Amino acid sequence: RHSPDSGSTSKTDMPSTNGGFRETIHSKMPQLKLVAFQRPFRKLVKISAGVSAVLCFLYAHCWSSKLSAFKVARSDGAGAMCRAIFSPLAFGGLSKENMMSGLDDGADEMCLWFVWATCCLANIIIFAQDEFAGKHRITDDETEVGDEVVDEDSAEDKNQTPPSPRAGRLKKRLPFINMDTDGPQDTLPMVPWYSVVLIYSVFDLLVAFKVFLGRYDARTMQPALHKREKKDQKESEPKDTRRKSWDRLKSDYSGCLFDMSNRGKWFDFAADTGDGFDSTYQVARMLAQPTITVINDGKEETLPRGQFMVIGGDLAYPDPEPATYEHRFFRPFEDAMQPPPCFRRRAISTRKPALPVKSWKDSDEEDVESYEGPCVFAIPGNHDWFDGLVTYTRFVLGRNWLGGWLIPHDRSYFALKLRCGWWLFATDLGLAADIDLDQFKFFADIAASMNETDSVIIVTHEPHWVLDSEYNAKELAEENLRELMDAHLRGKVRLRLAGDLHHYTRHSPIFSSLSPMSNAKRSVSLSDKEPNKHDHVASANDPELIVSGGGGAFLHGTHTFHKFIDVGESQQKYKRVSAYPDEKTSMGLGWVNILHFRFRNWRLDIIWALASFGIASSLFPLCGIYENYLEQAHDQGPLALFSWLMSTMTSLFLEILLSGRISLFFTVAVTLALYALTDTKPKPLIHLLISLGHAALHIIVSLFCLVLIECLVEWLVVDGIVKIAASLSKRRGKWNPEPLIHGDGMSDLASCLYDEYMTHWSGAIANFTGNLTGHVNNMTSSASSIHDESTMGQMNVLERLSAYLFGTGADVFAWLFRLPVLSSTLYVFDLPGLVATKHYKICEVLCADGAECMISTDLTKFLLIDRKTLVVYLCAIFLYFAIMAVPTAGGVFGTWLAIMLNVFKNQYNEGFSSLRIPHWKNFLKIHIDDGGDLEVFCIGLHRVPLRWKRDPGWSEVGDRDNLTKGMPSWRQKKPSKWIPLNGESKKFQPEIVDHVRISKRSSRQPPANGGTGPKKLRRVSSC
Repeated sequence: RHSPDSGSTSKTDMPSTNGGFRETIHSKMPQLKLVAFQRPFRKLVKISAGVSAVLCFLYAHCWSSKLSAFKVARSDGAGAMCRAIFSPLAFGGLSKENMMSGLDDGADEMCLWFVWATCCLANIIIFAQDEFAGKHRITDDETEVGDEVVDEDSAEDKNQTPPSPRAGRLKKRLPFINMDTDGPQDTLPMVPWYSVVLIYSVFDLLVAFKVFLGRYDARTMQPALHKREKKDQKESEPKDTRRKSWDRLKSDYSGCLFDMSNRGKWFDFAADTGDGFDSTYQVARMLAQPTITVINDGKEETLPRGQFMVIGGDLAYPDPEPATYEHRFFRPFEDAMQPPPCFRRRAISTRKPALPVKSWKDSDEEDVESYEGPCVFAIPGNHDWFDGLVTYTRFVLGRNWLGGWLIPHDRSYFALKLRCGWWLFATDLGLAADIDLDQFKFFADIAASMNETDSVIIVTHEPHWVLDSEYNAKELAEENLRELMDAHLRGKVRLRLAGDLHHYTRHSPIFSSLSPMSNAKRSVSLSDKEPNKHDHVASANDPELIVSGGGGAFLHGTHTFHKFIDVGESQQKYKRVSAYPDEKTSMGLGWVNILHFRFRNWRLDIIWALASFGIASSLFPLCGIYENYLEQAHDQGPLALFSWLMSTMTSLFLEILLSGRISLFFTVAVTLALYALTDTKPKPLIHLLISLGHAALHIIVSLFCLVLIECLVEWLVVDGIVKIAASLSKRRGKWNPEPLIHGDGMSDLASCLYDEYMTHWSGAIANFTGNLTGHVNNMTSSASSIHDESTMGQMNVLERLSAYLFGTGADVFAWLFRLPVLSSTLYVFDLPGLVATKHYKICEVLCADGAECMISTDLTKFLLIDRKTLVVYLCAIFLYFAIMAVPTAGGVFGTWLAIMLNVFKNQYNEGFSSLRIPHWKNFLKIHIDDGGDLEVFCIGLHRVPLRWKRDPGWSEVGDRDNLTKGMPSWRQKKPSKWIPLNGESKKFQPEIVDHVRISKRSSRQPPANGGTGPKKLRRVSSC
């Protein structure tokens, strides 16, 4: 280590001769790990599962209870597979009679164990070969990724930092150590919206609207909580009246009004952060770098870090819980740029801004205006309002640092004075979609102190210019905000920024060919659309409308929104001139729901299973359904099968409406839920038809699974696959039990696996319940002798203790092995026989006296059925029903989402939240040039890294060491802790996807005579 006062090297920096290698290993230990065992272990588990499945199939296909052996002869119905596998074993001496000529008797049951042992031995040999070949180790040029080993030389970007020579020598000497550093631990994936989380979010939203909206508004308390003592203005009034007004505003609104005119040349904007770690951290990492290299029209450009950052709401998903804020919002930004050492998570800020920073050297700033480091200003979104702004107040307004960014404001709204006459108004719309009166007065007072040519950027969380036009809102949102813009700002608003929609779009006002334009680059002609005499064209000072909600949340598509929108009460025409991702890409992603919805939202499987089973629950069992199929649709072609299926399901649906109870309840509940879920953009009648059609599909799925399951149950009995006391058939409308007659070539499986085991397999594996009984009795007798008083008197303390423990253990084992463990386990897994037996018993009661009982049944007869029999039957058949209903219902819902997205242009939120896409993120870099023009650069991140490693530059430069020495994290060249696992490849490089230049406001000189003649434009001088 080097002394901070001199360049000499201390003695502690010189490695000793004996312990140098050990110290090196110890210093590297936090970065070392053994080769992960889960990769070869998972491989073994996968192969074992495959072997088990194959052996179960062989047993079901080739075993014959009639022969008590595996079939190897054609006369016994042995197929090619059975003959190929078991014939060589029978020839080799494993026939039933253990003779070479005993093929007619089949192969002995030991053949299956021989096949199993052979597969296991082969698996072990292959595993050993891979181990000796070094396939379970990671070489110098490889990196472990999940279950695979990836060669880093094949990465797209080969300009990576090479491993140190010392690390390479350690790898060669210690090949079992992985020198690659670990990635971030305990990170959270994208929020699974289609799960219980969705129910919680809906509940919280209802509570927020019912409890907080209109009853309690946290914004009204903020001025009172942060009220400062006002100074006497008369004693220190400057001669400049405008400066006097600014001092008075600073005094009145301290904590929400900041002068950034000396440092606001570049600033950043992001919104909708706090979802998955990968996407949020990648955006935060780009914002934290001192400079980033971006692609612009195929060329590389360098853009600096913003001197402050504005976050446009929805800081963490799905709910504003403390753990959610910590893990999904603060953690990624802290890893992107570390906070100062004085930062404590439990600390509550009592004075803002927290300047000077005592743990940083040369930090003597007293206010934000003179602070050189980056700051962050964050407004809340609708998700932050779910708890009435409690968590936002505690974690944002009550803290001083978001990573290395200083948080100076203490209200949920604020105003920033920028350079060259620009202002930024960040509003808090709350749950009422509008600013409150305190905000209105705050922004109106600031507007009164502005110059005539000043320009304003307004930041809101929700882009109501898109949402109101998209949903044809009868009552427009932001009434107070529109009054502020019309009456107080009067054309000063040149740009509006918002998030909430997780993509990037920019709408520009449409100018007519006759109207004057202040900036031709941002004008849009009406030639792209059929002109209408009622269209309201834009004036020269109408604002640009930008939505940038790609700060980390899941992607929203852009193709579901209208290209032309009507804004405000005047219904001014705007056109979408830029979208990221583009409409073609967005539509392609929408179709992914068809195949991927069920797999990406597996947490909903229990919902699909319960809902589908609930719709069909009142119809179980369908006694005689298989016989009905044989009479009306068997061997009569697909058309007859379809006709029979539709007529049967129609009859079942009518039965639900007429006599169903539980099924009717679930049918109505599913229909109402789907109606509430359907987007309200279509007309009411279309909305109703779409909902009913979607519900009808789910009802059809449930009834189809019901018919299929019941046919399979009766087919198992009628065709002799499962033996019961009698088969069930429906003849001439009556239910008649008939003896089961087996023919040649049937599978002939026993209905009870335990009986099959005891008959044929107990010789191969000892039965715990039988073979250990003698041992338990011996243990019990030994324990009894030990507990004898005469024997105990001759023992010392240790012998008595061991004897007591041995006797107690013997009693426990005796109790355990008396339980029918094996028979109970096999009985549970014997679902086909269990379902068939219970099905027969129930149908025997329902179809007594030859009554019709397939669809229409007498409900009073259910009272005669043993409740245990009915419950066991429904629970057993539910497992098979769920296996069929879950993928089918999930596929129906995913297909419905895809069609609604790409055909009807609806369900933008439900359709893309199901995909949870972390890619296509975006944020803004905004620049105010010396001429006073505002440049907006949209930075797009096409791909987000999903695997990370520690940045060697970060570890060598040492955030820990430098912060200890007093160097701020924002001064470091590499402030971020993690970099992509395979380096900064081109697919992760940011790109400028949109760029717009907005000029300052043009003031209009009124006519000299005060008349209504045309106004003359006056050019604005540069700053």
